[in-house]
Amino acid sequence: MESPEVARTLIAVGSIAVGLVLCFFGQRLFAAVVALSGFLLGALLGGTVAALLELSEAVVLAVAVVAGILFAALFRGVLLLAVFTTGALGLGLLCAPLALGLHGIERALLTGAVALAGGLLALKLRRPVIALSTAVAGAAAVIGGAVELLGGPGAARAMLDRAATAPAPSAPDLVALLLWLAIAAAGTAAQMRTAPKKD
Repeated sequence: MESPEVARTLIAVGSIAVGLVLCFFGQRLFAAVVALSGFLLGALLGGTVAALLELSEAVVLAVAVVAGILFAALFRGVLLLAVFTTGALGLGLLCAPLALGLHGIERALLTGAVALAGGLLALKLRRPVIALSTAVAGAAAVIGGAVELLGGPGAARAMLDRAATAPAPSAPDLVALLLWLAIAAAGTAAQMRTAPKKD
């Protein structure tokens, strides 16, 4: 197996694995993922700025760690924004197949309106919407990884291109869509059964 093929396979398998974790445990991991994202962004920005100032490696590392901790705290502090964004992205993604028959501005308006409603709903019903949003996103990662593994290089991208341009899904794309929705529903149900009592 050639090196690019190995990398593609590893990425597809990783997508499936991460997708399953996100789909079935996303709500429990949400706060940690938000904090980790903040840490990584802060460390990247802090380390980059320190490196641009040509500081020593030890100082660059220290600045990266401190900036990472500060950004993690900041991201935890803006968790509500993250909840809104997660709801908007999750329900906007869920709406995309429903808008297949629409084109141009109508499609953008429908998807945008559903995304806005998803964000507002996420703020009101935090736990269920986080469960649904992470399940939808996780299921999408699982399906994308599986399509890439089974269909060969570029299969997942081709499926997304067809979804964006085709007036109606083909039979294989419809199967992928139905599997995505079934996995998302199973993930949401599993997360709601194991939901913690408090945020």
